[in-house]
Amino acid sequence: GAYGFGQATLSKTEGRDANNRFGLGGAHRINDRLQLDGEASYGDLGEALKFGTSYQQSEQTRQYLSYALDNERGVDGQHVRKGTFISGMQPRLSDSGSVYREDRWQHSDYSNGLTRSVGFTLSPFPAWTVGANGECGPLPGRARQAAPDLVGAADRVPYEFRV
Repeated sequence: GAYGFGQATLSKTEGRDANNRFGLGGAHRINDRLQLDGEASYGDLGEALKFGTSYQQSEQTRQYLSYALDNERGVDGQHVRKGTFISGMQPRLSDSGSVYREDRWQHSDYSNGLTRSVGFTLSPFPAWTVGANGECGPLPGRARQAAPDLVGAADRVPYEFRV
């Protein structure tokens, strides 16, 4: 299927640029196990592209591979053109829960590095999803001199609205 998306900057601090963005994406199933997907967007920070594939290894396990090229603000506040190669797998634990493990290789003029991430997603109700993840890897660029590794954690509770 195909989809469109947009985001708007509602508020920003002085010295920061807005990050309004719009784009189109889609996915095409090649067969019952292989799917290709892609996305293109444009916004205040420039254009972005993402493409990838997903392989359903078994009824319970999905493997995926993708590459994204986008514009972001680096840790020093400068705009950075960044590429990210993602390889991962997602075993499904039940109809409403799954875990994942992935490796992300990021490259830019500012920094390069590999980040490993693990997490889980639980969908207790059709529109609500609960999840958490943790990741570790080297800090980018000049920040590496102060501390050798980045360790992070996050949680999320999104609500999906469909029209």
